[in-house]
Amino acid sequence: MKDTGAFVSRCLDGIGVQLLVDGTPFVPRASDPLLISFGLEWLPEVIVIGHEILGEQLERGNQSKTVNWRTRAIRFRKCEVITLVVDDEEVSPHEKWYWYAFEHKDFPTLILTEDMVVNWRTLARTLSGGISRLIDGGLRSVETMLLRLEQNPFRLYRYDSHMMQSILRRFAG
Repeated sequence: MKDTGAFVSRCLDGIGVQLLVDGTPFVPRASDPLLISFGLEWLPEVIVIGHEILGEQLERGNQSKTVNWRTRAIRFRKCEVITLVVDDEEVSPHEKWYWYAFEHKDFPTLILTEDMVVNWRTLARTLSGGISRLIDGGLRSVETMLLRLEQNPFRLYRYDSHMMQSILRRFAG
């Protein structure tokens, strides 16, 4: 790989890796707002229903109440620049990162740059994998459910819980 000039190999023993947000090391905070507080209060229920309907055998080992709790625990941080630094050197300085899913036991955080527009398309096609990892690394039904909903979006918050379950079952099936 080194001979191609496309990759620089490094030994990672003893090297510091840092995620910088607006130039400072990222630290998750309890004071960061919850993701669901931005008009996504329906998201935990959609994810739980998708988990129950679409979850594969291994996924179903996750209890629905845990999936619900972890979804509600996701924090949100907006910034201008996200940078990954390895051994005091910026990784891919010519590539711009628009978002990052920071996994943390108590404060999983979805970090978005000011340039990242959140709509059905980005939620389903771009962010769903990161959101899925923040809930549980083995959860795949989140991406599937959001992709199916993205193909035919509707205003989830206008429906009561029973009607929403019926609609979601139709999209999941």
